[in-house]
Amino acid sequence: MIVVGGFRFGVEGAGSRNQACLLTRAAAAFTSLVTTNIALIRADVSKDLEAHADAGTHLIREDLNPLLINDYAIEAQPTTWFLAHAAAAAAAATCGISHQSLHSLASFVIHSDDINPQIDTVEDLQFDTAFTATTARDRFRSCVRSGTVRTSILVLSDTHLANPFPSAGPASASNLPHIDLLIHAGDLTMFGTPGEFDRALDMLAEIPAGVKVVIPGNHDLSLDKLWTERGKERTREWLGRNGGNVKVAGELGLEAWRRSEEMWFGDEGRARKEGVRMLREGRSVLELKNGAKAEGVSSAWEEVVAWKWAEAGCNCKADIYATPFTPEFYDWGFAYEKFDDRFNPPGEQLLDATNIAVNPVYTGPHETDTIDIMITHGPPYGLLDMSARGNIKVGCPHLLNALQHCRPRLHCFGHIHEGWGAALVDWSKAPTSSSAEPMTTHDFCRSWDNLSASSDFVQHVSVKPADAIATIGQDHIPRSGRDSLVVNAAIMDVEYRPVNRPWLIYLDLASA
Repeated sequence: MIVVGGFRFGVEGAGSRNQACLLTRAAAAFTSLVTTNIALIRADVSKDLEAHADAGTHLIREDLNPLLINDYAIEAQPTTWFLAHAAAAAAAATCGISHQSLHSLASFVIHSDDINPQIDTVEDLQFDTAFTATTARDRFRSCVRSGTVRTSILVLSDTHLANPFPSAGPASASNLPHIDLLIHAGDLTMFGTPGEFDRALDMLAEIPAGVKVVIPGNHDLSLDKLWTERGKERTREWLGRNGGNVKVAGELGLEAWRRSEEMWFGDEGRARKEGVRMLREGRSVLELKNGAKAEGVSSAWEEVVAWKWAEAGCNCKADIYATPFTPEFYDWGFAYEKFDDRFNPPGEQLLDATNIAVNPVYTGPHETDTIDIMITHGPPYGLLDMSARGNIKVGCPHLLNALQHCRPRLHCFGHIHEGWGAALVDWSKAPTSSSAEPMTTHDFCRSWDNLSASSDFVQHVSVKPADAIATIGQDHIPRSGRDSLVVNAAIMDVEYRPVNRPWLIYLDLASA
């Protein structure tokens, strides 16, 4: 059962008369479970549906009057907002929605931002928008007309061998909503030994997602061949300086690189067997099958919410740029020097930069191909990059220059643990890029700082505290070519405590 109506809980709380428009085919009486981002609402609607058992889609009538439902039992539950029922597989003729398309309804009919983010208790729960079948139909058809598919993306970074979700309970990975794409932006491990990579894959395997992609970070040393070529003695000396066990030196040489390459990129490697794709630096296209199948999602109750969408569903594609490289920092992996530019093509770098780009983000100032998602381990300059050590911005200006050129829908990263957060950048209000006005690195950063101090072109996203995930919904969906949503998804804080939450993001991506 999919609920597309306006639930509303006022000060009266449970037991008050509430409303919902239902989109379902009810072959028999059943009990529905409705999951929101703060509450699991169990509604026994059998007596309301008995009269309509043979009517199917006529539950949504021409006059669009909502079906009244009473006697709610409400309990606090820090889970997700997904709405589902195992019996929800029917067509909705009155909305003009085909059976094949029904599976994607949950991706855009109900969003987290339809729920008032300021609520503190279940009794205050309310949707910001009073939904009707017309609202659902219009939102669906707008996606069809635009050739896009609403896509759910879970982003995390800097897990450093920690699991961001508990093994059991309402905040566990098994209680996540359906995830079309999982992105890990690097630092899976502490030192990147093959044994640590196995532990990281254990964690990634537990998170349910249609497609899973990862990149290395500066801590994932055995995937950086240049770093592993330094030899055992130099590695032992480096480990001593950086708080590592010198006994690990024997696990970080060229043999470790070969084993790690096979594990992550080999046809018979464990990553492939676990359905995880490690991205190399450069551009790639991912094809996603949104909402193809998701079954057996457990709740804290004895009943199990399950959904199974039509497997012949809407596909979409994502044009992605990925890189693990970050400015040199205490001789860790995947490093480049401060004035090296590996992101912009020759001729587009800042005046005092040395262009070393092998796989630039874009090919030139007039490139028309758009990038949907940038995945970098480190942040761009001035965006979620403030270091607690010295209170300075440590992001890369060359990466910011490239970001400003290609304006992806989403740019996700980590690396700077204290920078966890999200912001929406309106490029129409941003400073001039280097191609429009050549400038030095210092002038480029100063221009960014001056405007960001006096303008609202960067809007930071506020989220309500929760146990499992931080959700970004429709209010912050970036407009293609005009906005970029930037997300620092570092799970660890500066003391390496896994206190930050992954981000759940919804984007409209082009249909494949």
